Amino acid sequence: MGAGIGRTKISAEDVTFDATELGDALEVDLGSTTILKGDSATVWAYQLRGGIAKDISDKASLYAEVNYNATEGFSGGDGATKINWDGLSMIGYGAGFRYKL
Repeated sequence: MGAGIGRTKISAEDVTFDATELGDALEVDLGSTTILKGDSATVWAYQLRGGIAKDISDKASLYAEVNYNATEGFSGGDGATKINWDGLSMIGYGAGFRYKL
């Protein structure tokens, strides 16, 4: 069993819409428009993990584990392009065989 808390940096790049080809087809200069202005923030991050293991000999064991990782929410951009994201989260599973040399 384990738990952790820390800080992580989340970054979002500028997102632009390039309408050049559409503008060329319409014979109009549409250029490109920024849909989301990039931003970054440092947010809290959390981790929980647990697992089990079973020895099958003095040197070998089988194991299974699960990990949960999550972050706080994050706001990026400003004005009309501001976007609020919920926190990010991930669940990972693993199982395997360990052998002590």
